[in-house]
Amino acid sequence: MAHPHNKHGDRIRKLFAGASKEVMIVAPFIKVDVLRSLLDVISKDVFVRCVTRWIPREIAAGVSDLEVLDVLEQRGNCRLSLVDTLHAKIYIGDDDCLAGSSNVTRLGLGEGDAEGNIEVLIETESCNPGITDTLDQIASSERKATKVVAEYTRRLANSLKVFNTNTLQQNYVWFPCSRKPEMAFQFYQDPPIEHIGAADRYTVVDVASLELQVGLDRNRFNEGVRALLSAIPIAGDILASARDITIRLSDVHAYIEELPETGFSVTDRWNAFVEWMVYFFPSEVMKQEIVEIGLRRAKRVV
Repeated sequence: MAHPHNKHGDRIRKLFAGASKEVMIVAPFIKVDVLRSLLDVISKDVFVRCVTRWIPREIAAGVSDLEVLDVLEQRGNCRLSLVDTLHAKIYIGDDDCLAGSSNVTRLGLGEGDAEGNIEVLIETESCNPGITDTLDQIASSERKATKVVAEYTRRLANSLKVFNTNTLQQNYVWFPCSRKPEMAFQFYQDPPIEHIGAADRYTVVDVASLELQVGLDRNRFNEGVRALLSAIPIAGDILASARDITIRLSDVHAYIEELPETGFSVTDRWNAFVEWMVYFFPSEVMKQEIVEIGLRRAKRVV
């Protein structure tokens, strides 16, 4: 169906309607109703390759739908894959291509009652070096979207929707809130769907906000958490130090106070951070409690 007030939507549908071999849809955010409107113009004989990302925080915010897997499976002659770091928006019909900023959403294509986003789609060819380089990067990191991955992502997204909507903000900065890091891998492997206590639910929210790939073993999960912790400036300071230093709450109070609001006090967030650092860097930092809790750079024993 044509959308006369939407230049980008019309151009994408025209591109897809003219394809005779293969269509490719690359977009981080895909909404089911908009995807259906694109599929409607594609011949059933044309193979559809779709690439997106499923981040629990984004699914919880409603900017993308897990049900796109069901829609594509019902159509058949399709493939859906996931790339966690995907930001590109590319639409290919055989050899022709549109690339730019439009997601497969009503706002992205300027459809619906709401005022559309300011978007751009540049007409090019699929053999354009910039396009082929991007597709090569996608091919090297994509993984198949499955119902198991969809259900896992849904469970983590639901924990965010129910318990901590602040993590749905686009400018959300990961910083632990829970004080039970020892439970993180268990909840990563099997996100709970039944009632759990508040302390455990905070850990689930921390895990859901990590945005780590599904299916990592414990070692790779720990590496991912350590990388996120190391990226926090106050963690980097102590890990990078070659001398025996101690960092206390008074040293980082201003930094934590500037983090997005979560309902926790600065002291609570500091205590949670200390627990995660001590758990995931046991040979590099230690918890020090004299007058107030601090992190101390551990001396290496050779």
